[in-house]
Parts: sequence; C-alpha cells; structure tokens
Amino acid sequence: MLNEIEQKNLLEQNWKPLEIFAKAIADTIDNCVAYQVGDYCGSMGCKLLNNNRYLVKSDIKGIYVVFLKFKEHFIVLYVGESDKSLGTRIGRLIKQAAGENRDDEAHSAGQLLYDKFTIYGRDDVWRNNLYVKFISLTNLKKVLGDTAYAHSDLFGEKYYKVAKLDNKIILKHFESKMIDNFGPISNKMSQSFKNTNLHSENVKQFNILCNSIEKNVDDGIKLKPWFESSIAKLSIAWYY
Repeated sequence: MLNEIEQKNLLEQNWKPLEIFAKAIADTIDNCVAYQVGDYCGSMGCKLLNNNRYLVKSDIKGIYVVFLKFKEHFIVLYVGESDKSLGTRIGRLIKQAAGENRDDEAHSAGQLLYDKFTIYGRDDVWRNNLYVKFISLTNLKKVLGDTAYAHSDLFGEKYYKVAKLDNKIILKHFESKMIDNFGPISNKMSQSFKNTNLHSENVKQFNILCNSIEKNVDDGIKLKPWFESSIAKLSIAWYY
C-alpha cells in the first residue's frame, strides 16, 4: 500500500477527474436529510433530530456541513470531517459555543458563535437553530466506486483504488472540496474558496443576523480567557 505522502500525492495529481466525484458528493450532501442539532450529551456527542427521530452520538464517519438558520436562510457555518464520530465533533462545536469547552477542545465555529452571541447573553440565537447535513464515509466510497489511478515507482506502474486509500486521507481531501463548494463562514481555509459568491452571501446573511439582534451585556456572564492557539487566532473581523 502507498504511504501517507504517496496517497495524498495520488489524489492531488488527479484532482481534475476527481472534481466529478466532488460535485456528486456535494450534491448528495445538499439533497440529504437536514438534522436539527439537539443538546450536547457529554461523551455521547449530541442528538441529531428529524421528524421526532434522532441519532445519538452517532459513530458515523464522514463529512458534515453545519447550518445556522436565520429566517428563511440557512447560513453555512462550518464544513468538517471525522473518521470516528460526527456527533462528537458537532458536540465539541456546541460546547465551545456555550463556553463550556476545555482549552484543548477548540472548534472555530463554536468560538464564532460564542464571540458573537453567547457572551452577550444571546445563545438563544443559535440554540435550536443549528442544522447538519452529512454524507457517511460508506456512501462517499460508494460514490467513488472502483475509480483507480496509476502510481509509478522504481518497480513500474500500479493502479490504486481511491476508495481503498486511508479513510482520513479520503475525508480530508473531499472536506477541502466541500469547503470550496459550500463557502462556510468559520473554516480556517476561508480565504481559498472557489465559490466566492456563496461565501459572500453566507457572510452577508450572518452580518445581517448579528446586526439585527439586541445584545445584553451581563456583568455576571462567564467569560473565558483568550488563549493563544491556531483556532484562537482565527477571526472573522475582516468580514466587517
């Protein structure tokens, strides 16, 4: 089997034909069921609700897109992936948005919600207004099918199936493509979007939401210290 660097190179060298699959994956996510994000459930992650049914924890592996509902708009908040549990990753978002996270539990979307709403006593803006769509790793691999690309070395040329590469490498590759497709407002790769129009619209609607609410300054509210980390340095101040 190819090593990690060789697998990444195989995907990058064949990015053009893989765009067809990226589009199919984006369409699958876009057309799938939207689950409302329920309460954080400790180590169980969070509940994902739809029509009085819910998924708990969900040890579902795959790529997910989190939306913040504002009137008739569904602002694309974040695109992520997990090779262990989507529910745990989204649960981390909720914890940080509520200001209940440990310093080693960073999530850029949660930090954004905390900074813009929670510290002003307006966590009601995002609670019960978060939704998620996702594609499981199993279904993502079904989209890829038997697609294979050649890798050459000293011993000649051999073909490798994309679906047989390491799960994390597959997820990270297509996560970046979904960021390009959906234009989320809180991903660290925010300035490299291809779909700049959608990204601009998401930012516009988020700004309208921020400017439309009355913020309460509560002297008793719990404030977390700002800490130095790659996530903490993330800011969307340039949007304003």
